[in-house]
Amino acid sequence: MKLIKIGKNIVGEGEKPYWIADIAANWMPTPGQKPDIRKAYKLIDAAKIAGADVAKFQTFQAPKIVSDVGFKSMKIAHQAKWKKSVYEVYQDASLRFDWHKKLSDYCRKIGIEFMSTPYDKESVDLLEKVGVNAYKIGSGDIDYNELLTYIAKKGKPIIISSGASDLATVELAIKTLRAAGNNQIILLQCITNYALSPIEQAEVEAMVTMGKAFDVLYGYSDHTYDSNNLTHGIVVPLIAISRGACIIEKHLTISNEDETPDAPFSMTPQAFSLMTKYGNLVKTIIGSGQKQVVEAESQSSIVQRRCLRASINIKAGTKISKQMIEALRPASREAITPPFVEMITGKKLAKSISKGEAFTWDHFLSE
Repeated sequence: MKLIKIGKNIVGEGEKPYWIADIAANWMPTPGQKPDIRKAYKLIDAAKIAGADVAKFQTFQAPKIVSDVGFKSMKIAHQAKWKKSVYEVYQDASLRFDWHKKLSDYCRKIGIEFMSTPYDKESVDLLEKVGVNAYKIGSGDIDYNELLTYIAKKGKPIIISSGASDLATVELAIKTLRAAGNNQIILLQCITNYALSPIEQAEVEAMVTMGKAFDVLYGYSDHTYDSNNLTHGIVVPLIAISRGACIIEKHLTISNEDETPDAPFSMTPQAFSLMTKYGNLVKTIIGSGQKQVVEAESQSSIVQRRCLRASINIKAGTKISKQMIEALRPASREAITPPFVEMITGKKLAKSISKGEAFTWDHFLSE
């Protein structure tokens, strides 16, 4: 079985789903107000209560991730609706470096894993100092080989998303991580469309394909969500878990009405709680894969099964014929079952048996 240890959690085959609450930029204040770390603490609390194993942030510096000139020359997707330039939004969404240790300590205090997605080497170094137990690599950096190699050489588990990528691009990323000496990889299927991620295009089975192709653990980073229907965003994760996903990542916000870039497509704590509740249940429903009599059917294995019973009163010393035997419910743990009817036919009884009584091996003389 493939298993990877992240902090106190074991992630992989046979384990419960590992739930990542991606707080991302949802810690940002209401426009016009100053950043307040207490909102980030509130989101961490919400993640813990909602059943998440991880409270994940994003660590970057605007000049090292986006080109102001480049984005000003284009308008695409949800970014076209932003009131500020893309560069300015990224500046506002840059999690303060001096907050990281405080957030990590708070996570440790309440018993949830602190994780962040770094977007440059300096951010990786910061997270190393903070003491993260694993790294998350976003879909946008799947072919940023220099950063992948830098992260891989830290020797910690890597969770990498594969949104907007084909199989060849994913293969190159996996090879890059392994070439750097890191094979602790969990690959996430992802549809990178934050404005509207159509549930019909989730392509959950691609997750399985990649897991088999690259011999890695796999999961799903999902952006489907309808704020008017709490259960809408649960569908893809539940299906993914049923197909072997060991990790589910979803954005978390206090309210979809928050004026942050990620809030509209993020799950509320109530929706996230429903997802973890039913997701864990799905894992339990799937079971171990062993065919056995489970506790819930222990009585059924008696009352619905037949055993061999005497069709008439029979005295000790009598040689048993098939006419003296009938297969009837209920069975019992000591009774002889129908597959053994030929074995007792022709044998002599060691002790008498009454009509309707179940035959046991004690009823027969040893020969």
